[in-house]
Amino acid sequence: MKKNSKSLISKRINIDFLLYVCIMVIVRLIERKEKDMDQFDFETYVLQFYGKGGIYDYGFLRQDVRKALKIRMEKFPEIEFSGDSFDRELIRDIVLKSRGVEDLEYSV
Repeated sequence: MKKNSKSLISKRINIDFLLYVCIMVIVRLIERKEKDMDQFDFETYVLQFYGKGGIYDYGFLRQDVRKALKIRMEKFPEIEFSGDSFDRELIRDIVLKSRGVEDLEYSV
């Protein structure tokens, strides 16, 4: 009887551990999905201003914004990314600089 109870306890611990690991994987996937969605939302926000037909139509493409966002994160890691108008304008200036524009609001 004792052997069976130890076996059951061991199986129960393994099941609990497996359940814990599955839950942690799901949580990480949800966090990553939320982060990805936030970046997508920010890209859309920037494009509403500077994309084709935007408020200030500079003809930005999503790939321009993604590339500039990567540069922004690498070049200014000390400035917390908030996805606000400051970040939007910083992205704008990074894209414009990559297009050869010299007169920028921010020194990027």
